[in-house]
Amino acid sequence: MRWLLVVCLGVFGYLAFTIIRPPPAGEPAVATAAAVSSSASVEDRRQAAYDLHRALKWPQAITAYDVLLREGGEEAQIRFWRGMAQWKSAHFDEALRDFQRVIELDPANLEAHRNADRLLARQKRWDEILAMWDRYIAREPRDAEAYFERGGTYFNKGEMAAALADAEKACKLGKVQACTMVERLKNR
Repeated sequence: MRWLLVVCLGVFGYLAFTIIRPPPAGEPAVATAAAVSSSASVEDRRQAAYDLHRALKWPQAITAYDVLLREGGEEAQIRFWRGMAQWKSAHFDEALRDFQRVIELDPANLEAHRNADRLLARQKRWDEILAMWDRYIAREPRDAEAYFERGGTYFNKGEMAAALADAEKACKLGKVQACTMVERLKNR
């Protein structure tokens, strides 16, 4: 009976290694995709994708998220984490598209807005960022973080009066860091 346990543990160890190991350079993450699309439950497949993400195995995590999205349909949370993995892989355009899709699926997702903001800011696409925050604030008019973020965009664009107005609004809504920014902007 002990030999059966040893054999089972050996087989399990081999399978675990071949499923979660990174693929050789230049080879697609086929093993990961196969593991995620196996007969495992959706929750198990989701957990496998998150495990790859936590292990910083970005290409394999992206592949796992792709399988989940293809088989399970659009889901904002999966799309968000795929965007994060894309960003970590320096696939900035893909990450931006993922965060923009998350915003379409879940317009109240502050983190997707913030991440899209960061990616657009890399390209100094201030007007797109402002339009995005305007839409968010129209839906969430009491979100101090959104006013603070939009104020930062105005600041980067050089529109100090608008930056100050948003910092004041964020401060009134309870964002302490915005109160400090109000004082700095008034002293400019």
